Amino acid sequence: MSGASTNVFHVAHPADNISNGHHGQGWDGVDAAIDSTKDFVKRTAGRCVRKGIHGRKVRDRGQPITRVSGRNFPDILHTSTGHVFASGDPEKTQEKLKDELQFGAVGGSSARGFHLAEKTFEEVRDGCLASGKLYEDPDFPAVDSSLFWFSRLPIPITWKRPSEIVKDPRMYRDENKHLDVVQGQLGDCWLMAAMSDLACRPDQFLRVCPTDQGFSKEEKYCGAFHFKFWRFGRWVDVVVDDRLPTHQGRLVYTHSGDLQEFWPALMEKAYAKVNGCYENLDGGTASEAMEDLTGGIAEHYELKSPPKNLMQIVEQSFKMGALMSSAIAAEDSVRESRLTNGLVLGHAYSLTDVRTIPVSVVRGQSATTIMRARNPWGQQEWNGPFSDKSSIWNQIPQNIKDDLHYSISEDGEFWLDYQDFQTNYQLLEICNVGPEAFLVAESTTAGQAEKTGWNTNVFEGAWTKGVTAGGCRNNAESFFMNPQYRLVISSADAGTDGLATCIVALMQKDRRKLRIRGDKNLPIGYGIYFLKEPATAPTPLPKDFFLYNASVAKSPVFMNSREVVTRFRMPPGTYIIVPSTYAPDQEGTFLLRVYTEVVSEMHEHDVHVIEQLKDLTIVPKPARDPKLEAEVLELYKQVADDNFTISVQKFQDLLNRTLIGTPTATKKVSREMARSLMALSDVHQSGKLDASSFMQLLTTVRYWKTYFDKYDPGHTGLAKLSDLRGMFEAMGCKVNNNILRVVALRYAEEDQKTINLESFIMGTVRLQQMMNLYRTKDPNLNGTAAFNLEEWIINTMYN
Repeated sequence: MSGASTNVFHVAHPADNISNGHHGQGWDGVDAAIDSTKDFVKRTAGRCVRKGIHGRKVRDRGQPITRVSGRNFPDILHTSTGHVFASGDPEKTQEKLKDELQFGAVGGSSARGFHLAEKTFEEVRDGCLASGKLYEDPDFPAVDSSLFWFSRLPIPITWKRPSEIVKDPRMYRDENKHLDVVQGQLGDCWLMAAMSDLACRPDQFLRVCPTDQGFSKEEKYCGAFHFKFWRFGRWVDVVVDDRLPTHQGRLVYTHSGDLQEFWPALMEKAYAKVNGCYENLDGGTASEAMEDLTGGIAEHYELKSPPKNLMQIVEQSFKMGALMSSAIAAEDSVRESRLTNGLVLGHAYSLTDVRTIPVSVVRGQSATTIMRARNPWGQQEWNGPFSDKSSIWNQIPQNIKDDLHYSISEDGEFWLDYQDFQTNYQLLEICNVGPEAFLVAESTTAGQAEKTGWNTNVFEGAWTKGVTAGGCRNNAESFFMNPQYRLVISSADAGTDGLATCIVALMQKDRRKLRIRGDKNLPIGYGIYFLKEPATAPTPLPKDFFLYNASVAKSPVFMNSREVVTRFRMPPGTYIIVPSTYAPDQEGTFLLRVYTEVVSEMHEHDVHVIEQLKDLTIVPKPARDPKLEAEVLELYKQVADDNFTISVQKFQDLLNRTLIGTPTATKKVSREMARSLMALSDVHQSGKLDASSFMQLLTTVRYWKTYFDKYDPGHTGLAKLSDLRGMFEAMGCKVNNNILRVVALRYAEEDQKTINLESFIMGTVRLQQMMNLYRTKDPNLNGTAAFNLEEWIINTMYN
């Protein structure tokens, strides 16, 4: 589950915490596992399974108020309330989140939701109407693999269209759409809670569920429907057909309380498609679904230790369009059990309204704040104060009851007052969805101007084994290999105490889809380091930097949740953010989002390739060896043709005769390696080498080999991938993580930890070829090269 606590400026860098919400395990370093268990704070932090959420999360056991020597870092108190108090004062800001919309498409011809579609919804619809045939989704067909990969359903399934289930199917039937979502035989109450929340926000709902579709002829019914979801930084349009899984004529999964209404079932199907299958929705957090339905950013509050102004935050966030969900934690043995007060253990509820009514009915208050919650099951409601049949409603004027839409009905929706809410629920999730939604209900400094929005920075990255998957700071020898991002905060928030608000959200991508191959969420987190001398800092920062510099801030724990979110208050300056997995060599892709109130700049802290290319000569010019040249030239004469050139076959033979038997080079040179080397010098694409080119290539290969040997002292024929950057730099070629990653993916050994001599030479040749090719189209190195299709095919095919 996403961690949204705030935690800032740790001077001593203890062992990074890890939290496994899925299994309820975690430790503050392996050796402290047993001692740490007594400090566990139970919370819902795993998955919702068969209508219930369970799990535990390990919280950081807290750091004392600290000061970083030599810098004007304020005293920071780490709390478990979701806020930071700097020098004893609460944050005094109003914050906004920028909501960016970028639409792609998933459907039509996509591969089970893994790629963008070739056809848009409009193209699919027009094609079906022209052919007179109802749409059948080829990428999410009506077969078992769309339902599950591992756990076969215990009942027979028949796929039916809505018109085969009821006589007059509708997309929508009434305005109270949040009451329409009823959970079926799948543990996705976390999604149902988010869908119910979304249905309370018409504008947001219609962005996800467009109005250009329906079951009538006027609505151009064709058997296809589409929904728009936020997927890791962009909006995608997901197209599905309307064949739904049924048993004995009834929908198996999500359905509407009105049997003629089908938007909940179709939206769930589209979400299942983009995640691989229905079974992949079995277990999750409401915040994950809320973010995918809004593009917002979610924060969590533990209700056992909430901030003093949580109620104001809730009211303000709800007014600004935030989606909210609450959960009751439970052990597996009691999950889905109903309490005497009507609530269900291990379950997620959507919060659909928050009101403060001017009525004194409980606890001697002059006014009472009440919250409307909904059970996605569509039944089993709270039976305490303010429940449907509570006698308290007899004391409330009818006009207030009418304004609250009070009614007595078993629909899963109910009111309860804030005190009972805080007492009975453990977790509150708030997903702020627009510029106004992130306003924090706290006192503002006199004269402070209202903020106009967040400064937003979004980066995609990857952890690749042997190259950029260095693990957490506990792994001192490899931590520096992780991707690094430089963040420059220009100034403090207006009217504050010299600090700037910074929200860092690290999200791992597509792990839910990868369940089909057994992948689970990785424990992820990040460290933030202050850069004292940014103008002279090496790119990227080397191992020694992290050995001698502690992080000034970090995520409280490493969690196996989709996203880890933390809010910080920090002085203006330059920082390096290092996202990582907990253990090294764990592979995955991620999205890093950073929000600041003030102007900030962010970029990858790595080599800028075009700048390095200006001074680069990757092919070295080593000192000549007359004796070696004479010996090799004699061999060349023996195999050269009448034009004193040689073919690739002869070149391969000569390479084997001159390289085999030397340390490291114990295997024969392949034909492909010979071809690649020849292409490096064969600028006229003749398929031949003359003596001069041959001598230069041979000398170059032997020279490259000397650098390989330095990283293979045992002459095993293998070098570590983690040394690849150093090998390239030693030869005068500086490359960044993005290039290293693709070199590793293309040329590494099967263990993804080593590279052999031939692959190293092949990778080096490829780099040289691509750089040479680029120079032909951008000789002044302005940063852009243009090729027509034929040029591109010819050059890339031969090279």
